[in-house]
Amino acid sequence: MVQEALRRISLFRGLGDVDLAKVAAAGSEQTFTEGQLVFRQGDAGDALYLVLTGEVRLYKMDGGHELELG
Repeated sequence: MVQEALRRISLFRGLGDVDLAKVAAAGSEQTFTEGQLVFRQGDAGDALYLVLTGEVRLYKMDGGHELELG
């Protein structure tokens, strides 16, 4: 299932089945509940997040105010 989801993401479109399987095996699937914080602006960039189902909201801190980006 993860491989099929990865295949629909343009970043991975050129990869064959073997390479897609490697990408899928290198990651971990996590489920978040509505309203749950995934990470904050300024956190260490130590992961790549791919939204396979559902949606996210992005916010940016600007002068102490939180602005919704999308």
